[in-house]
Amino acid sequence: MSNRNSVGREATDRVVGAVKEAAGTLTGNEELKAEGELHQEKADAAREARREAEAAEVAEGRAAADTAEREAALERDALLAETRAEAEQREAEIQGRQAERAIDAEQHQRERTVERVEEAQKAAAQHSAAAADTDRAREQQEADALRDAADDNREQATNLLGEERKNA
Repeated sequence: MSNRNSVGREATDRVVGAVKEAAGTLTGNEELKAEGELHQEKADAAREARREAEAAEVAEGRAAADTAEREAALERDALLAETRAEAEQREAEIQGRQAERAIDAEQHQRERTVERVEEAQKAAAQHSAAAADTDRAREQQEADALRDAADDNREQATNLLGEERKNA
């Protein structure tokens, strides 16, 4: 059901409920009054279900945006690491041509440093990915909880409607 139809149905149930409740109160018909209250409760439950469904959609959108942002940051970090490694390699080659003997020892030291940097960057990237996975899972759990609450409210509204139809 579209949001507009849902809101219209809520308003209709609320007005019908208020009219029946008022008519029941005026005529002393407790059954009609109770039926009016049920209509209003149904409208409240439907509104709450709609709001929770909307909140779940927003949470899912935020989770997706956060995930995309984290993935972009990880990719940017990897590209920066690659660019740095390439720049260091070019510098090592230039120095290698200028003073081969002295540079051989220095080149060896630089390669070890690059390996350590890459290992540290790899470890940092893995840590960031694990944190992103944890955040993504938590946000998905929140979205699932909101969706479950919306489903419960929908079910409550359906049950109230069934009771209303039994009473009618």
